[in-house]
Amino acid sequence: MQNDSLLAQIITFIIGLLSKGNGVAPIQVSIPLDPQAPSSQPSTPEIDWNSPDSKVTEHFTVGDACMLHSWNRLASDIDGFTPQMKANMITLCQKMEEIRTFLGCSMNVHCMFRSQQYNQEVVKAIPNDVHAQGLACDFDCNEAMTIDELHAKLEPVLEQYGIRMERNTPTWCHLDLHPVGNARYFTA
Repeated sequence: MQNDSLLAQIITFIIGLLSKGNGVAPIQVSIPLDPQAPSSQPSTPEIDWNSPDSKVTEHFTVGDACMLHSWNRLASDIDGFTPQMKANMITLCQKMEEIRTFLGCSMNVHCMFRSQQYNQEVVKAIPNDVHAQGLACDFDCNEAMTIDELHAKLEPVLEQYGIRMERNTPTWCHLDLHPVGNARYFTA
C-alpha cells in the first residue's frame, strides 16, 4: 500500500511539472492503485471444460467443442486437450458464430476437436488432422438447408471468412481454419 501511495505522489508531481506553462499540454492519468479493484473491462465468463453444457460462445458449448461421441466422454488432457487446444476451440467457436450468423440458421455440430488416438481408432483418419489441431468443425443445418445448399452458400465467402471447406461430404459440412494450401474448397 505504501508503494501505491508513493507512486501516486510521483505521478502527481510529474503531472504538475508538465502543466506549468512550459509549452506542454497537461495530461490526465488514471491508474488503478488497488490491484483487487474490479476492472472496468467486461470479463469473459469462465468456461467449465468438464461440463458439456458450459458455453464456449453464445451458441456453441463445450459438448460441441470436445465431445468424443464414440467414447461417450469429453476430451481431456490425456487426449492432448491442452490449454492451446482450448484457446483454438474458443477461436473456432467464435468463427462458427460468424458463419452461423451468415447462414441465418442454427447448426448441428457433429464434431470439432478429435484426439489423435480417436482419429486413429474410431474415425480412421490421419492422426494429426485439422480436428486434432483444434481447427475444424463438422456440422449440418438439415432443418434449414441441405449439405449441397450449405456448400453453395459458403463457397463464395470462404476467403472473406478466412476458412476452408471440404468437398464431397455427403452428410456434413466441414469448415476449418487451417492455412490455405492448394485451395479453400478442397477434396480430402
